[in-house]
Amino acid sequence: MLSNRGQHASILVVVAGPSASGKSTFIKQLKRRNRPYLALRSLASIAIPPTFRFRSMGANPARKLIKRGESLVPKRHHRILHLDLTSDSRGKHLKFCPIVFSHFRAVHSIQLYLPYQEWRQRIQTRMDAEESISERVLALFELDLVNRRNAERVYRNIYAHWENYLDRNRIHSRCLIDPRNDTLFQHHPNDIRRNPLSAALHSVLCRMPILSAD
Repeated sequence: MLSNRGQHASILVVVAGPSASGKSTFIKQLKRRNRPYLALRSLASIAIPPTFRFRSMGANPARKLIKRGESLVPKRHHRILHLDLTSDSRGKHLKFCPIVFSHFRAVHSIQLYLPYQEWRQRIQTRMDAEESISERVLALFELDLVNRRNAERVYRNIYAHWENYLDRNRIHSRCLIDPRNDTLFQHHPNDIRRNPLSAALHSVLCRMPILSAD
């Protein structure tokens, strides 16, 4: 059983997904004392007790805390990291994440799934409302206007790249959910599934022990 005490006794749950996939709403549910059904199921699937309490932070604040030499770990809670996989700062965040991960005893991932067409509609709604969107999202939206098939492929790769990243960093556990209909997936949906052979090979290689340089 994980303890609530001590820097390296705390855990980190990374809630990741593309912009407009519902990360902020789901994080609010995880932080509630009386969590809804999907939040409870998601935590159970990555073996986190329902009694655990969380405080959330974004990737930028996490980087700033580390640069100032401050702890990321709350005194009486665990952490949730909000990670937008379509942020313009995505590359910087992913390079910095292993340092963030090192502050915690265990790191788990909850990735939010949103079908491409639904994602496109949500982004269109945000644009119509003149809300801010990242340059990365705008570029993907503009690609859709020229070549939808390529845009869908780029969108699928967002999910595949995150799965590869989790393999490389040996995350303790992960799950994929669709918060629109309270779905916790046993297998990835076909439209974002990695190639089975390359996924298996990547997973095996990345989880092999690191040999000492001595």
